[in-house]
Amino acid sequence: MQRACIISDDFFYLVGVEEMTSNGVDTIFFFDINRCMKELSSRTYSLYIISLHSLTVSHQLVRKMAEHNLKNNHGV
Repeated sequence: MQRACIISDDFFYLVGVEEMTSNGVDTIFFFDINRCMKELSSRTYSLYIISLHSLTVSHQLVRKMAEHNLKNNHGV
């Protein structure tokens, strides 16, 4: 099953799609909200929102995650 996720702390958000792979769960993040909405409308996903405050994840960690995913998705 694939799930779309929005991870938000009210100041910064990541939008992504999770899917099961042979190695476990793989999360692909989209940084263009329009692209993400196209992805959501073209497939069937369950949508969920995660508050970073409830996970006690810092802004710094979120930005590191974003930078990591941008580097991994660069040129794709």
